[in-house]
Amino acid sequence: MAAERRGCVSQLTDALGLPATKISKHVQVLVWAGLLTAERAGRRVWLTLRSGDPQIEYVQASLLATPDTGGQFAADLRRFIQAERQAG
Repeated sequence: MAAERRGCVSQLTDALGLPATKISKHVQVLVWAGLLTAERAGRRVWLTLRSGDPQIEYVQASLLATPDTGGQFAADLRRFIQAERQAG
């Protein structure tokens, strides 16, 4: 999810191949920290990556700059991008 784009937990579970319960726990922490906003619409919760706040953008940049020593972040990112392209 890039700034100003929305996604839902089900999209993340499909892309990352992880159970919704695991992703939901992490999403809750990110919402609590103010990095994501969550909006419920029926059974889905739409997530938006916050932007425009210099402190939030600093945290996002710091997370992206963290070394990916095990290669897991890169692998997850590739799966997520591939799933996003397939979704159209």
